[in-house]
Amino acid sequence: KVLLIDGHSLFHRAFHALPPLSTSDGRPTNAVYGFLQMALLLLEQEQPDYAVVAFDGPGPTFRDEMYDQYKAHRPPMDDALVSQLPLLERAVEGLGLAAVQVEGYEADDIIGTVTRQAEEAGDEVVIVTGDKDLLQLVGPAVEVLATVRGISETKRYDEATVREEYDLAPEQIVDLKALAGDSSDNIPGVPGIGDKTAHTILAQFDSVEEALDGVEAIEPKRVAEKLREHAESARLSKDLATIRTDAPVEASLEEFGWEGLRGDQLRELVTDLEFTS
Repeated sequence: KVLLIDGHSLFHRAFHALPPLSTSDGRPTNAVYGFLQMALLLLEQEQPDYAVVAFDGPGPTFRDEMYDQYKAHRPPMDDALVSQLPLLERAVEGLGLAAVQVEGYEADDIIGTVTRQAEEAGDEVVIVTGDKDLLQLVGPAVEVLATVRGISETKRYDEATVREEYDLAPEQIVDLKALAGDSSDNIPGVPGIGDKTAHTILAQFDSVEEALDGVEAIEPKRVAEKLREHAESARLSKDLATIRTDAPVEASLEEFGWEGLRGDQLRELVTDLEFTS
């Protein structure tokens, strides 16, 4: 079994879910405390053979080059969170997890790439994230454990759960974003087409490409006209929303073996940060 953790997603969630915590000398610690709690629980529950924490690469990504407004409205990271990033690195090491980032790619793309490697090797995959974009990767051997509230409440998605909640196949999640857009990532979609209309189109066609090819059959005609007029935006939006499964991750799956906690490193970190529970 392969456990893939969306590092910054869980780190952010811990930071916003927990009250401010700090050491006696004033160093903020709530995000790393919450991350450790979540990760320890996951490792105990899932008992993985392989485990990776994926992080966004430094600097702009290929998506920023495709569309300069991609995620452009997001505020900068809080200083109290930035200051905990070096502690997060120590936490990941102490947990015995492999940390992976690739310049020009997001954590999602690393997770997508390692998921493909694991599927090809016949392994089960559990992806842990607060980002529903990753539901597009769900398959017969791939589940997503989505953080819902706080640092302990999660929901497990398999293919049936995705269909039940979204009325779509996992692979159609990107087509939904291509049509309706996604304000959280600043993906434009098709102006005038919202969630409901997008679902109607995807009940008639399996994908955006098929909808564009068969646009004459879409009713009402004003919706067909919008899709025809903004076809390029729909294609761009799908490209932006599609998680890559061919990112240049240099290490192979075998190098991500999880051999348990590194007790001495973990104890040193916990003592340094004055965690008592």
